[in-house]
Amino acid sequence: MFGETSYINLGFHMGSHLVSSINVYKLRYPKNFRGKVVGVEAICPRCGRFISWIEPTRRGGRVYYLAVHYSGYYRDSSGKVRKRVSKCYLGPKEYVYVTQLHGDLGLTLMGAIERGRVLEYLNTLLELVINSTNRELLKMVVGRLEEALVELKGRLKELELG
Repeated sequence: MFGETSYINLGFHMGSHLVSSINVYKLRYPKNFRGKVVGVEAICPRCGRFISWIEPTRRGGRVYYLAVHYSGYYRDSSGKVRKRVSKCYLGPKEYVYVTQLHGDLGLTLMGAIERGRVLEYLNTLLELVINSTNRELLKMVVGRLEEALVELKGRLKELELG
């Protein structure tokens, strides 16, 4: 029933201040995913309640994400049965204005809910460094990548064993 599983890290900022940061969420995307994210096993960083699903909303040509909290059904004044939900803002799909400030890096900064953003950032930055003519930068990056490779291999072994 469910396709890809994604682990994300959500950090929420107001201005330049970090309001809250949630470490790891587990999202299960249905194989026929077309719109809202279902099967979320996470706590909302805004209000602390469980997230029932995550809903993308389009405003002014941009996409924003909302955490939806389902809390049952109720009967309205006309007698119709309706869902009782509340929504919390999680952030945009892409950070347009911040991305403009980092245009020299070639990065398109994405919202915390986007799948694959870490790998995309890493690939973009590696391309930038590979195409660099700054010899000192290249030396520093090669040194750090060698250290990181050793750390990554160790981490992979830990995960495979346990």
